[in-house]
Amino acid sequence: MVNVILAPYLQVGNQLLHVGPWEAIPAGQLERAQTPSDLAFEQSRGLLELYQKSRRVRDGFGVFFRRGRRLVGENFTVKDLATLRHVLLVALLDRNPSDVGGDDTLNAGHQVRTSDNVDIIGHRIQPDGYVSARYGAMTQAWVGGLRIGDGHSEIAPPIEVPFPILGRPPDSLYCNALWDVLRQDIDDVRRLAAAIGWLDLAWRNTPSTTHDMRVVMLKSGFEVLLGRGDRIDRQRPALSALFDVPNPRSRVRHFTDRYGNPLQEEMTDLEWWYTRFTFLRNAITHGRRASGRELRHGRHWHLWIAEYRLRQAIKEVTAQHGHPLVRMDEFERAITLSIQRYGLE
Repeated sequence: MVNVILAPYLQVGNQLLHVGPWEAIPAGQLERAQTPSDLAFEQSRGLLELYQKSRRVRDGFGVFFRRGRRLVGENFTVKDLATLRHVLLVALLDRNPSDVGGDDTLNAGHQVRTSDNVDIIGHRIQPDGYVSARYGAMTQAWVGGLRIGDGHSEIAPPIEVPFPILGRPPDSLYCNALWDVLRQDIDDVRRLAAAIGWLDLAWRNTPSTTHDMRVVMLKSGFEVLLGRGDRIDRQRPALSALFDVPNPRSRVRHFTDRYGNPLQEEMTDLEWWYTRFTFLRNAITHGRRASGRELRHGRHWHLWIAEYRLRQAIKEVTAQHGHPLVRMDEFERAITLSIQRYGLE
């Protein structure tokens, strides 16, 4: 029996991507030597073809996985598979434009990947090529009788999965930094993993998850990541400590509490955005319809500011756990490494 782990709707470029002990192999790069037998090689490729029969699936999508010395097609393990998915999810979303919800949303959509692109699936293929597909989570449905090489067999992609024509592959350095951090069994890292879970839900492409629900999910991601309880006056300085320069500029902000009493408090721009974002979340969770002004911060939707800031916060926490290079782009990183290598500092 051939055993295959793959992400049929993921795109990682044209090169192998190494994440800890895992190796992600782009579909077109799978070689016979990476499988234990001719049968495993042919059936692995044939399995992916079942996923790619739909005209929606573009060329270049599909990734096989193997761990350690195991080959594609051998018995697989689900050990740390959830961590691998978290790593790929964050690194993939990190490549999305910073203002998907802005005026240029249509063009940005050609580059945007969602959580749905990072679904990792395990299959056991019978020697005669038969395979089954599973759909759903709360209630599951199994579809059997599918056979590799059968012209009538197809595993259709969920309608929510996007197949953008543009977009950059995940940053391998960021992937391995995330892997290194998420493997640590400490409170900060458990909160980081939980925040990634909320980001994952907020980036699910299903229309059944509303704008308001995504706001609540993203706010939950901040709260668990910051680890300062449910009081905004404790969360605000923690967020500012992540991003703001030392002694950041602040000014007096005027607002009202939930009883309508006027208040004023000194806050940085970041803290003021987070305060207004919290007010929006509170309005949603208490069943009050938010006004158009409450949904935006200046010209931008709170939703898109929040998802970008949460991605940044996850990266900053990763950097603070011993991986400062993830703060830099590839060009800055290359210069820094060259300076360190040749002792030019």
